[in-house]
Amino acid sequence: MKTQEQAGLTPVCCLFFSDERITVLVIGGGGREHALCYALNRSPSCSAVLCAPGNAGIAQSGDATCIADLDISSSADVISFCRERGVGMVVVGPEAPLVAGLVNDLVKVGIPTFGPSSEAAALEGSKDFMKKLCDKYNIPTAKVLPITIYAGC
Repeated sequence: MKTQEQAGLTPVCCLFFSDERITVLVIGGGGREHALCYALNRSPSCSAVLCAPGNAGIAQSGDATCIADLDISSSADVISFCRERGVGMVVVGPEAPLVAGLVNDLVKVGIPTFGPSSEAAALEGSKDFMKKLCDKYNIPTAKVLPITIYAGC
C-alpha cells in the first residue's frame, strides 16, 4: 500500500503545520457540520470556511459561507467546485456522501480530504454489512433477524 506521499497526496496534518492559509469546504448541513465550521473558522490555518449545503444557523452565525446550490451527491460537481474556488481541504460529515465514495473521489484527484473511505463508511452506513462483519469475526453484537419486505404485502 502506498503512503500519501508516494501517491502524490499532501498529508492533511501537514496543511495545518505550515504558514499556508487554506480555504476549507465542509460538506453537510447539520449540527456536526456547524460545530466543524465553528472550529475551522477560528483556526489560524483557514483563510475561509465554506459549507455545502449548510443551513440557516451556519449562515446566520458567520462561521462559514453556505453554498446551498452545490450538489454534494455529485463527486464531479464537488471536485469542479474545489478546483474553481481553490479549496485546500474538504471535510465530509454526512453518511450518504461518505458511503457513496466522495472522499475516495476527492483523494483520487489529489484534493486533501478528511473523512473515511466508502469502505470504512460502510461500517456505519450498512447495518447488514456491519452485522455480517461482526458475525464473520465473532465480534459480540446484538442478535438480528434479517427480513425482506416484498411489495404488495
